[in-house]
Amino acid sequence: TCALPISTVSVLYWFTTRRFKMTDFSTVINAMEQIAPLKYADTTWDNVGIMVETPLNKGSKKVMLTIDFTEKVLKECIEKEISVLVAYHPPIFRAMKCLKLSDHKQMLLLTALAHGMSIYSPHSALDAAPGGINEWLGSAVPSSTRVEPEPEEAYRGELVDAKGNCSIEDVINAFKSHLKLEHMRLALADTHDLKTKVGRVALCAGSGSSVVKMNKNCTLYITGEMSHHDVLAANAAGVSVLLSEHTCTERGYLEARLHPRISELLTKEFTVFVSQSDANPINIV
Repeated sequence: TCALPISTVSVLYWFTTRRFKMTDFSTVINAMEQIAPLKYADTTWDNVGIMVETPLNKGSKKVMLTIDFTEKVLKECIEKEISVLVAYHPPIFRAMKCLKLSDHKQMLLLTALAHGMSIYSPHSALDAAPGGINEWLGSAVPSSTRVEPEPEEAYRGELVDAKGNCSIEDVINAFKSHLKLEHMRLALADTHDLKTKVGRVALCAGSGSSVVKMNKNCTLYITGEMSHHDVLAANAAGVSVLLSEHTCTERGYLEARLHPRISELLTKEFTVFVSQSDANPINIV
């Protein structure tokens, strides 16, 4: 027989016992699966769910919500002794062959693990789920009703119909208030002006060009960012485009919807924070 070193015994004990008790991470995962089931994610390109899981279950029962996992967010998490970070954008998107401190993104992940933090990312599942980000965006279009997708229809973001009850200017003002922005970018179709009445509006969080253009007969596309040529193509097709910058379509959802929903699902022992360090990296100057 061969005696196992004590460190190996400890690891084996952790692996054999952890599945029989609920950790902070497993509790948060269960809550997120109720809010944004991973079946709604587009896994043809996206990476969702568990990003990293620490073996150090410090059990602080403190959860942080963020859009991006940056160094500033990491420092905030360490200061607050966070045990679970829910990062909307996946910090691991492409395969990593190794983990090195010399690589900035990998350094963030390794530091999180060393401080007893596990990371979960819902990304496109949270976009598409009922009550998710795209539905929240659509709710900001004044006097509109939701156009329900057909069962066989491919995912096409959020589609609402204002039926001429508001103008493009009304929609702009509503979205500035909804997203708490002073400025947005507008590309008017040649046949439109600010007083043009709005019919159907297609919306998608983030970089939604490929999604919103799947919707036909729209007055307006609303998303975070689109390429120059996609904007020109939309305008040529008689569709105006309203852009807010990528993460500005997403960040407000954390405080408005995700924070109260996950707080309700978790036990009262948990404290949920929305990161104060997470911010749009682009400023209009």
